Amino acid sequence: MPVEPETYPGSNVFINKLDIRDPKILNEAEASLTWARTEAYRDSPASGRFDLEHLRQIHHTLFQDLYAWAGELRSYDTRKGICEFTPAKQIAHYSGKVYSALAEENYLQKLKHDAFIHRLAYYYDMTNRLHPFPEGNGRTQRLFIEHLASLSGYSINWALIHQWEIESTAELSFQGDKEPLFRMFERIVFKMP
Repeated sequence: MPVEPETYPGSNVFINKLDIRDPKILNEAEASLTWARTEAYRDSPASGRFDLEHLRQIHHTLFQDLYAWAGELRSYDTRKGICEFTPAKQIAHYSGKVYSALAEENYLQKLKHDAFIHRLAYYYDMTNRLHPFPEGNGRTQRLFIEHLASLSGYSINWALIHQWEIESTAELSFQGDKEPLFRMFERIVFKMP
């Protein structure tokens, strides 16, 4: 069921299971808890069909310690800078089209390296445009794309790029310039031995 998380009165801090009201402390707790959940997920990824439900499972896994709405879709429209994300009422429809196309591409398996990089970057971009959750979309989509890459024997080293580069390539992609996104993925995606 779509949600619009409540915040503590007089603040923009989401009501959370730990009752943390200071945004800095909440960010620190969120980073620590999601890091631990991310590592656990990497060790034992959820089986899924690389669709909206799979994204929801990942989001729930990452944020279950903090938010009662972990894994729930947002009920409101949102944007970040120039990036206007999929309207809430269109999330199910849009994701169905995107992830059906991914399934038709056999989840990018058996593609040559350059084609794989470009298609992986494309689905990363499409997942970013979806932005289905109130918070934690970036962490969720990176784990989703990382898991997708592993099906074809690739790994992704996100530590090779900065957050500003992720945001900058997203903005350029929203404006129609996909090349920086493709170049970023060329630098961080590696064939596993």
